[in-house]
Amino acid sequence: GMNMVKDSVVEISYDDSYMRFLPSSFTPDDSYTHIHGSFLDDNHSRLIMPAKLTIDDHTVIDGRFLLDTGAGTGIIIGAKTSGKYLLSEKLPNAKLSHLANGGVGGETRDYFSPIKEIEIGGYKIWNDIIYFSTDDKGAISDDRYDGIIGNAILKRYDIIINFSNGDMYIRPSSYFSLPSPKYSTGLTLTRRNKSYGAWVV
Repeated sequence: GMNMVKDSVVEISYDDSYMRFLPSSFTPDDSYTHIHGSFLDDNHSRLIMPAKLTIDDHTVIDGRFLLDTGAGTGIIIGAKTSGKYLLSEKLPNAKLSHLANGGVGGETRDYFSPIKEIEIGGYKIWNDIIYFSTDDKGAISDDRYDGIIGNAILKRYDIIINFSNGDMYIRPSSYFSLPSPKYSTGLTLTRRNKSYGAWVV
């Protein structure tokens, strides 16, 4: 948890599947781009990073997103921001994702759709899938930030985070140029044959 990494400099490599602690004096080389992160509260327990989402030719969200390394999804936009930018109207073909056990917050209802562009630290990802939420409870409903960024986006970067001041450094990983996920039907299959002897739909 955050108590372990608090005040530390941490490197995260999705390519090589490791996280390691670096000296507090460590300075990334010029291959990294600096991002000014910030903390959600004085406890320095949750880190916020900026991202720019181009929904279509007329709608751009310059947002503040909670870094969530426990989330398998990419970007989920909270209900307040979704409503502010009228995403249900701007993305009329969005498909429903309803999970009875969506995580810490429990049941969750999101809609997902490809958007024109995601930009983080000057690096652009085209036609990627984002989710936008209708939840009025849980982490996604917190209106102090616009949504969360999870591992489906984070894995596209090599990341160094200074947890003492919120500074972040990123550069493209080998996953960066992989095609964006296909726009699916909303049906999710979870393999549980070893524990339950069945597939969960």
